[in-house]
Amino acid sequence: MFAGSNMARLSYGEVGVEVNRGKIRLRLPRYLMDKGVERYIYTGMDDSRDNKFKAETLALSMTEDLRTGCFDLSLTRYKNALNPRIFLNKNISSALDLRQLWTDYALSRKRQVAGTTYKMEYETKFPNHIKQLPTFHPEDAIAHRDYLIENLSLGQARRVITQLSACCDWAMEEGMIHRNPYKGMAEKIKAKIRIPGEEDSEIDPFSDAERIGIEKAFEFHEEHNHFYPFIRFLNLTGCRPSEAIGLKKEDILRGFTQIIFRRSYSTRVGIEKDTKNHGSRRFQVNQSLKELLTDIVPLRASDDYVIFKAKKGGYIRQNQFVQRVWKGYHPEGNPHGRHYIGITESLLSQGIMERYRPPYNLRHTAITRMVEEGVSLNHIAYAMGNSAAVIEKYYMGRIMKFTSPLD
Repeated sequence: MFAGSNMARLSYGEVGVEVNRGKIRLRLPRYLMDKGVERYIYTGMDDSRDNKFKAETLALSMTEDLRTGCFDLSLTRYKNALNPRIFLNKNISSALDLRQLWTDYALSRKRQVAGTTYKMEYETKFPNHIKQLPTFHPEDAIAHRDYLIENLSLGQARRVITQLSACCDWAMEEGMIHRNPYKGMAEKIKAKIRIPGEEDSEIDPFSDAERIGIEKAFEFHEEHNHFYPFIRFLNLTGCRPSEAIGLKKEDILRGFTQIIFRRSYSTRVGIEKDTKNHGSRRFQVNQSLKELLTDIVPLRASDDYVIFKAKKGGYIRQNQFVQRVWKGYHPEGNPHGRHYIGITESLLSQGIMERYRPPYNLRHTAITRMVEEGVSLNHIAYAMGNSAAVIEKYYMGRIMKFTSPLD
């Protein structure tokens, strides 16, 4: 039945044998799905000659049952023939495990999403949510929904259910299930899904006094002055922190005339990836930026030399940088834990900074300054790896001042 490929060619009313990810499965005729029968029987057997023979023998017997009208629509007889201990009195639906289903779905998505997205979302975030569910059967979708709503924010619950629904849509296409029990469920959860940048308060640039205060605080700090070039670079370029962290010598043209932003570095999963808009862009170096680069880039460094390093070498880890350097960290309930006094914490206490904002707001500050200086929106958009429409929507309104004509 195997004719030089993993899948036998099926005719109407035949049961086929195929290999999927190294495991043998039986493929039933599509019309049986209308009778509530699953498309596949998963044997759990590895792809070997003996196992193929066993599966082909059973497939021939099932095909004969179809032709004689003796086919067992519950599939119990055939599953018991494969492994009575596993399949006794169970149908394929009850044997499905949502955890394994998600693993298979995630693998199908691996080449379609960014590496960091796969590691953070498909391998970590959503599997962790699934592991906390009260059951692991897809047909318990309502119980899953109720549990997620009770234990997560509405937005989080909606996102998890959306992903579970996508997983089941895929499983239906693969013939593993005949319906998606999560279909339409996420849309009924009334939650405001936050779109990054949509909130006006997120675009909150530092004032000139705050920006200069931050630079000086780093430059003259006894412990954290190592990060001064990093902060200065963010202020001068407006690039994303992850892009600065991933910058290498090969990205700086000879003579320090241009910088090519073509990668970023995710410290959460420890891998390089492309930029947020999946492209590269050139940034023209001015005199201030050239002086900075001249001071920090060794002339004889190799092309893969990382420009901005952590204090002990290697890539800067953003979460540690924020907690221990930028913001500060005070472990609650642990008087013996180490307390980190952050740069911004000191600036706030001195009245130099008005309110706390994360390092990413240095980018908002740089863009705002460019808009205020009259740089064209198209030039800003290209330099920042953004669109002119986004620059106009989120930044122009912050500098446009007018006197109301109403009286």
